[in-house]
Amino acid sequence: MKRWLPVLVLLGVLVAALVIGGSRHSKGPTVASRVNHISAEVRCPTCEGLSAKDSDAPASIAIREQIKTQVEAGYRDGEIRAYLVDRYGQDILLKPDGRGVSALVWALPAGGLVAALAGLVLVFRRWRRPRVVPGEDDDALVAAAVPGQSEEVDFLLASLADLDREREAGDLAESDYAGLRADYTARAAAALRGSSPVALAAPPSRLRSAAVALGVVALASVAGLAVARGAGERTPGASAAGGITDTGPGEKLSRAAALAGQGKVLDAIRLYDEVIASDPQNAQALAYRGWLVRLAGRSGGDVALIDKGLSFIDRAIAADPGYPDAHFFRGEILLRDKNQPAAAIPEFQAFLNGGGAPEMATLVEGELRAAQEAAK
Repeated sequence: MKRWLPVLVLLGVLVAALVIGGSRHSKGPTVASRVNHISAEVRCPTCEGLSAKDSDAPASIAIREQIKTQVEAGYRDGEIRAYLVDRYGQDILLKPDGRGVSALVWALPAGGLVAALAGLVLVFRRWRRPRVVPGEDDDALVAAAVPGQSEEVDFLLASLADLDREREAGDLAESDYAGLRADYTARAAAALRGSSPVALAAPPSRLRSAAVALGVVALASVAGLAVARGAGERTPGASAAGGITDTGPGEKLSRAAALAGQGKVLDAIRLYDEVIASDPQNAQALAYRGWLVRLAGRSGGDVALIDKGLSFIDRAIAADPGYPDAHFFRGEILLRDKNQPAAAIPEFQAFLNGGGAPEMATLVEGELRAAQEAAK
C-alpha cells in the first residue's frame, strides 16, 4: 500500500484540478466574452498577424459587430463560425476545420492518446501476467538447493527470500508475489540443471510502472496540444504548408497593414512611403497612408493633419478612381471631420458599388445611413 500512496496522491490532485477547473466555467459566458472568444479565432482580413479581436482595422470592427449581433440573436458559436466561413471563405479561420489535410492536426493528438492508452493496457497486462511458469519439479529442486553453487543461483535464492519478506511485510501484492516467485523459481531451476542461463530482468516496480504510464499519457497530451496549437493557430494570411515570400511592394503593404494594426503608425507610414517612392500611383499605399495621417490628426485634434491625410486619399482616387477603400476613407473624413454628409454619401456608395471588401459592407452601409440622415 505504501508504494501506491504517491500514485493515489497524484491522481487525487489531478481529479481536484479537473473539478476546480470545471467549476470555474460553470456560469454561462457573457455576450462580450463570446464575442472575444469567436473573434480571436478569425483573422483580420486587412491585417497580417492579427486576429479580428486584436485589430482595430475597420474590417475587424465590422466582423466583431456581426458576431455580437448573432450572439445576441441566440446563435451558437459553431453556427457563427460557419456563417463567417460561408461569407468570407475558409481562410478567415485561424484554426483548421478538421477536414482534409487539416484533419491531421486533430488526428495526431487523438492518435497520441490512443497510443498512450495502448501502452497502458500493455503495462497492466504485464503486471497481471507471470513472466515464467515453473516446471512440475522446479519447486522441489530449488527448495533443496544450498547456497554456494554459483553466483547466479545464490542471487536467485536471495531474491526468493526477499520476496517472502516483502510479502510478509505487506509491501508486495499477492499477484506480484506469485508472478515474481514463479519467475525466480524457474530461473533458479534452470541454473541448477546447468541449462543455458537466462538473462535476469530487474523485478518490475508497480510504482515505477505507474509513474511511467502517467508520463506516457502526459507526454502524449502535451505533444498533441503542441501539434494542435502549432499547426492550428497559424498566423493570418499564412498557408498551412508555407509559401513563397514576396519581397516587392505587396510584401511591404502587408507589413505596413500589420504594423498599423499593432499601433506602430510611424513604422507603417515609412513602409507606405517606400512603396510610394517606387510607385507614386499606388492607390493602396496612398489611401492607407492618408488614413493613418487622418487618424493621427483626429486623435490629436490637429486639423492640418486631417487635411493632409485627405490630400493623400484624393491622390489615391486620382490614381485609381475604382479603388473602393479610398472612397470609404474620403467619405469618413467628409462625414466625421468636415461635417459634409451630403458629399460623403456618393463616396460610401462608390465603395459599396465598386466591389469593396464584403466584410466592410455592414460598416459602410451604417455610415451611409448616418450620412443620409445627417443630410436631411
